[in-house]
Amino acid sequence: MKPAQTTTARLTLLLLLSMSLTLSAQNMIGFNGNYAGAVTAYLNPACIANSKVMLDINLLTFGVHLQNNYYGIPKKDYKPFSILQSGFDPSTISANTKNAGIPFLYTKVQLHMPSLMYAKGKRAYGFHLSGRIEASAKNLPADLMYYYNSSLSSSGAAGNTPGETHVTPRFHAALAMWEELGFTYAQSIIDNGSRKLTVGGTANLLFGNLAFYANGKNVEYTYDDAGNISFTNADAAYGGSSISKGVSGFGLGINLGAEYCIGDATINANEKSGYFHYKYRVGAALLDIGGMRFSGGQNATVNTLDADLSSGSNPVQKSKAMSMYLPTALSLHFDYNLNDRFYVGATFLHNLRFTSAQIRRPTVLSVTPRYEKKWFEVSMPLSLYEWKTPRIGLETRLWFFVIGSEKLSWLLGINDFSGLDIYFSFRFFLPKKLNDAGKPLFK
Repeated sequence: MKPAQTTTARLTLLLLLSMSLTLSAQNMIGFNGNYAGAVTAYLNPACIANSKVMLDINLLTFGVHLQNNYYGIPKKDYKPFSILQSGFDPSTISANTKNAGIPFLYTKVQLHMPSLMYAKGKRAYGFHLSGRIEASAKNLPADLMYYYNSSLSSSGAAGNTPGETHVTPRFHAALAMWEELGFTYAQSIIDNGSRKLTVGGTANLLFGNLAFYANGKNVEYTYDDAGNISFTNADAAYGGSSISKGVSGFGLGINLGAEYCIGDATINANEKSGYFHYKYRVGAALLDIGGMRFSGGQNATVNTLDADLSSGSNPVQKSKAMSMYLPTALSLHFDYNLNDRFYVGATFLHNLRFTSAQIRRPTVLSVTPRYEKKWFEVSMPLSLYEWKTPRIGLETRLWFFVIGSEKLSWLLGINDFSGLDIYFSFRFFLPKKLNDAGKPLFK
């Protein structure tokens, strides 16, 4: 590739890995009960219309998530509480040579700053200000990842035969950082005591800080005797925004959802707060529809069969602006009320990636038993990550403080380290005055 192209590709990989391993919660699945308030809108905006909370003021919510099989920390070198205190020690990070599956990486850092939710009668309103950083990679050959990030670990880059031609499969890598200023509205459109249907939507103004992506297939490359790499053929598209500005991209994002509840008409006939006492509830939502346009960015495509990309003789098509699309996903949820204290919920999140300039959100299926009271809650999400990695989590709410993780194993140090997940929240809320709130309504 031309020097500028190589620099762009290298910068993309360096930012993706350094962000993942130094910043180092995806969905906060455990934080989704009837007292969760405004945060439930992130999985389905319709949920805020049937909350046990009248007023919810989120002071600060922070979550961080990482899962990958490129890099890891051997169990003997892994000290969870040292990481919490001082971060990762680069000398302990090594190439993951045990996992023979498809190479992948996903990381997410989310910061929800002061936000507000108010629910009364059939309607609910929400306002939020959030910051997000997300990155994903799939099928990017591990040796390329190790080569461009040799400062993290040199063990994975060794052993490449000089002169041997490597050909990539179809691969993807992307990252983005942005802020959101959003408004949520939800309303019940059917409520006859035994059935309730609510719909809701969130509109977000997006302020992009940076974005990069790279996609390709049949990219050929070789190593020389000194371990340097050269590319000899490519079918690829890549792009990146300028990182010299605070905000260089603008856009719009939308979440749309609906929720359907089934309950007892006799019980709900006496409820004046607007809350619907359900036995079952199901919901569906489309999340993160939209994207950002970066005026200072650039797209490029390489599609050639010439033998030498390094010569600069190959046509490269470029544009002076780029678009980056949000990590669109389908969200489905189900909740079963055992006795107004104990619940069992299920959540399914599936990525809907439709373009090359888009982060790929992982697919997660979870079942979550939950015990819930006004000032105390505990839940244990049991999830399957990308259809192959089982995880056990734990979330606890005491008064106005919430802390949880969808992956407890990283805190226990029982395996080699390959990822983490943790979130916490400080908030203030006023609960609704429910009819017979102190009694289980379902037995």
